[in-house]
Amino acid sequence: MHKFLSAIFFTLPLLCANSSQKIPKDQIGAFARGAPYSDHHANLSRLDKVVNDYTEEAIDMHLANIDARQMNIYAKTDIWLSLALAKYRDNIEGKEVAVWYDLQPWYCAFVLTYGGIPTAFDKFTDDIDPRVNVLTPEQFIANPKRFDAIIAVSFLEHEGLGRYGEPQNKNGDLIAMQVFKNMLKKDGLLFIAVPVCKDHLAGNVYRTYGEKLLPELLSGWKVLNSFGHQKSDFKRKHKKGVHHKPIFVLSPN
Repeated sequence: MHKFLSAIFFTLPLLCANSSQKIPKDQIGAFARGAPYSDHHANLSRLDKVVNDYTEEAIDMHLANIDARQMNIYAKTDIWLSLALAKYRDNIEGKEVAVWYDLQPWYCAFVLTYGGIPTAFDKFTDDIDPRVNVLTPEQFIANPKRFDAIIAVSFLEHEGLGRYGEPQNKNGDLIAMQVFKNMLKKDGLLFIAVPVCKDHLAGNVYRTYGEKLLPELLSGWKVLNSFGHQKSDFKRKHKKGVHHKPIFVLSPN
């Protein structure tokens, strides 16, 4: 378990202070894994300076917005996540749920809305709402535990590409899925959202998952349900900055 944790935790934006990296030309084929490639580049390594607000006031604001059906950055994805959490509420209510990687923390508030106990992996802050657990990656690696559920929205498509200054790995997203499996309890559930359209690798910025890359990502998992996904998604053309991100509910096989 530790080798997987070390691999994925090091790639979290909050730990990365290095400049982002372009994918080396001689490795593009390996990173693309058979998908078309376009030469995009982004440098978001400065996110290592961001400290998220876990105060009671901030969490209450997010809870009120969710209650009012005011969705956030990924509007449709948030609606689909609400449907998924409502359907699988028995797996959330009163249970420990890891939230990966929560930028605001918006998805911690989702967990609270459905009666769960959220744990975010972030920098340590002094004023933390007692309803939310916050662990640094180092703390978790020192004392790993397993969770009843994990939520990962808009994370896997970036993993291992070097966008955030992390070490590059052509299989970063697949390694992350193995990490999640090792973090789940026997009957745990994984809720993920990734962009689904024709397969594509957009430089060091993101992957999109189509008929080849999506089955590869989900290999070794049982797909219990999906929200917002249909087969026609695979016919969607890749458009820069326009992402259709359905929710998939998975359990370890």
